[in-house]
Amino acid sequence: MPTTPHADDGPLEIALVGELSQHENDLCDKLLAVPPGGPCILYFNSPGGSAYAALSLATLIAVRGLAATGIVTGECSSAAIWPLAACRRRLVTPHSVLLFHP
Repeated sequence: MPTTPHADDGPLEIALVGELSQHENDLCDKLLAVPPGGPCILYFNSPGGSAYAALSLATLIAVRGLAATGIVTGECSSAAIWPLAACRRRLVTPHSVLLFHP
């Protein structure tokens, strides 16, 4: 889950790829690296994973007031929808997949 370094002051870019629970520590660290209220871009290609991991990520985004933009580059399903919903701005492509539980 690489973070793209920036030479300028652009927003931190974070990829949420795969099961959220497998990368929760890394994702939390990356979100904590964004200053409170600061901008970041989250790229989603995740089938979901742990609801607790997703809730934790969504809470970090909301409580810290991050100006997050969520972009679905592939799939954003199940629990992955929660951190996407916490983003201030959400973008999808015509080929993005979002799957919901009943």
